[in-house]
Amino acid sequence: MPLVNNQFIQSVSIDTSGADMGSYPFNVPAVKHCSNIVLNKKITFLIGDNGMGKSTLIESLAVYFGLNPEGGSRNIRYKTRDSHSDLKKHLHIIGFGRPTHGYYLRAESFYTLANFIDDDNERDDNWGPSIRGGWLGKSMHSRSHGESFWDIIETQFRPNGIYILDEPESALSFTRLIALIYTMSSLAEQGCQFVVSTHSPILLGCPNSEIFDITSLGIHRVSFADCRLTSMYKRFIANPQKFLDDGKV
Repeated sequence: MPLVNNQFIQSVSIDTSGADMGSYPFNVPAVKHCSNIVLNKKITFLIGDNGMGKSTLIESLAVYFGLNPEGGSRNIRYKTRDSHSDLKKHLHIIGFGRPTHGYYLRAESFYTLANFIDDDNERDDNWGPSIRGGWLGKSMHSRSHGESFWDIIETQFRPNGIYILDEPESALSFTRLIALIYTMSSLAEQGCQFVVSTHSPILLGCPNSEIFDITSLGIHRVSFADCRLTSMYKRFIANPQKFLDDGKV
């Protein structure tokens, strides 16, 4: 497929030459099968069962663009431990230009990110949006997980940016997920690109997006209509008892 000329990430591949394919991170499907994945849309979703390596792959993308591996922007340089892989060294990305802004929003480590933002904001007596996230004068921990998570999206997602999201549905309600779709769609028209790991069939309905399904057999581009994840949700909602009785996922 032809490359899209105005995206920060046009294609992704991983050079596994000399790598130990039996050890992490090269033994997870998302890494093992990442060979010249072409992104044709500014909003890309990665789906797949637990253990497929979705988070490992997008973490390496975040590090490639200079974002903090534990979550945050380029201005956030905290760490609790060096738990991320060195996969960035093996990444080969073809893209156009460099983003002005960026944020890596990962549900897994959001509590630690919120701690950093609160500690940082306590050292500043101004009110307004912080360059590191959140609103000065208002603790991230004084609100719900979803409210503080959404605060990051509202204050830190700007035009001409690269935004890496890891399972944002873990913090957001149905209405917030719909709002996130609107936000991503609007920012995509303002020069932004999104790569999102998700288990949410709601997000997969985002217009002008693409879906890659990661399995042990490979990485496959799928449509919303033909997506395994959405079909399983449809079957469950249509008849929960039958779905459970059948025991077939």
